[in-house]
Amino acid sequence: MGKLSGKLLIEIDVPIEVEVTFEAQINANVKGAIVHANADGAIANANVKDAIAHADAKGAIANAKRRGAIAHANVEGAEAYADAEGAIANADADGAEAYANAPGAEIHATVPGALAIPLS
Repeated sequence: MGKLSGKLLIEIDVPIEVEVTFEAQINANVKGAIVHANADGAIANANVKDAIAHADAKGAIANAKRRGAIAHANVEGAEAYADAEGAIANADADGAEAYANAPGAEIHATVPGALAIPLS
């Protein structure tokens, strides 16, 4: 573990599911790892193909950083970002937002009221 910009940084290097319930950054670094950001200001990163990041609180962020990585924004006010070609971001709740931050990134609004915002 380390510290990043005043936030605790947690690295997950085994295929397990982990949640943070406080303001921290958590990284899923292996296939099959699943991370949850469950607090305002928490950040979950899926850094490899087949890793999954969830933003489960208002103000939480999930990032899909590589092709085949998946980010979910699961509640109103949560955000999911697809940061690479072939990365996937899903807005899975009314008021959740999914953003494409790279050409070829995929974004989906999976329920009414969710927003999918393309690269501008």
